[in-house]
Amino acid sequence: MKHRYAFLCLAALLAALSPFAFGQNQIELTPVKDNTLYESTSGDISNGSGPHFYVGRTNRGDRRRALLAFDVAGNLPAEARIQSVTLVLQLSNEPPGAGPSAVSLHRVEADWGEGSSNAGSPGGTGTFAAAGDATWLYRFFNTDRWTNPGGDFDDTPSATTSVDNPGTYTWTSERMAGDVQDWLERPDENFGWILIGDELNNGSARRFDSRESTTPPTLTITFSTATATEAETVPADFRLEQNFPNPFHRATTITFALPAGGPVRLRVYDLLGHEIATLVDGFRAAGTHTVDFVADGWPAGLYLYRLEAGGRTRTRTMALLK
Repeated sequence: MKHRYAFLCLAALLAALSPFAFGQNQIELTPVKDNTLYESTSGDISNGSGPHFYVGRTNRGDRRRALLAFDVAGNLPAEARIQSVTLVLQLSNEPPGAGPSAVSLHRVEADWGEGSSNAGSPGGTGTFAAAGDATWLYRFFNTDRWTNPGGDFDDTPSATTSVDNPGTYTWTSERMAGDVQDWLERPDENFGWILIGDELNNGSARRFDSRESTTPPTLTITFSTATATEAETVPADFRLEQNFPNPFHRATTITFALPAGGPVRLRVYDLLGHEIATLVDGFRAAGTHTVDFVADGWPAGLYLYRLEAGGRTRTRTMALLK
């Protein structure tokens, strides 16, 4: 009887959500601009139109950081809901025997430019900046400065990938998807990402191919759009549903509804209040969302899951069986 009751509850929930039919789409974008920030006291070195950009430290200890931005709002429908994003870069050169190195992607917080400067190939030392170029000191050479030399960006990385030998590497995360959703809804805040490599060790600089190369960066965006008439496009209430199935043996699904888009956190705690898992941490659009939770290796017992969004909080309990 308990299983039948749970099944009927799920059927009722699916029926309630039936007006929300969405078709999944995918699009691949290349950057509309990219550049390298070359550390210098003069702030007059750039490589706006060159075929490569760099991250890390040179043998002399000068830092390199790479900027890239994509036109999200100009290529996606305004009502799109971002499901996932994947950035692909071609690592074309690295110091011999350098070994693996982490390269992080951070959201940029101020606008910047790509001018006509071209340091050619390999371009590791850059060239004199052209008007409008981003440099270590300038967002737009030589009129608008960064607040912080080396770029203004969010300290928390949106994604991190370890790179080693030349080849293709990818960056993907829920936080990246949240960045792209935000850029779609607020295009005037789309300043792209900055790539930061190993800045502790000299000789760690990596070279990636830019948008002017034959293997440019690509951003693959998977998104959904409405394909049927919606009885209610935006939920009226902030809701956190009971997970289903509950109790569960290994995996369960959590559903929540947002009347407005914004930053969302969905976390799992034990009964002592210790956080043990983060299921969502990033921007989510208004609508109904589902998250699968897999509890492999966890002891049986009761757990709490808490939703935080828009200054509001909801908490429910779920039971894990073995």
